[in-house]
Amino acid sequence: MIDTVKVTYFKRAIGIVCLILIFCIGFGFGQMGKNSQDSSETKVSTTNKSDDKRLNESLVKKFLIAYYTKKDLEENRQRYKEYMTEGLYNATISEENKAQSQTYKGYIINYAFESA
Repeated sequence: MIDTVKVTYFKRAIGIVCLILIFCIGFGFGQMGKNSQDSSETKVSTTNKSDDKRLNESLVKKFLIAYYTKKDLEENRQRYKEYMTEGLYNATISEENKAQSQTYKGYIINYAFESA
């Protein structure tokens, strides 16, 4: 016949082995995420520019005025270009060129920035 005592010991042993295996897999995934975070922190600390422009309230207000004050949809691009990086500027232009923005092009007339 079947020895029930041995079966219960076997079930417990298999359960303990499964728990240890799950713990090891979880620990391994946790270590993988930790290594990638450490390397990105190192990159951030080593990329300091010598002529770093500080962001202040007046610069932000100038950007907001240049970005939001417009007579038509594409009219103010040259005014806010100097405040953006090249990638952000290209993304903003591609957003303005989407069909949804072009649909409301005639409705955005004499739009002015009021306050922040």
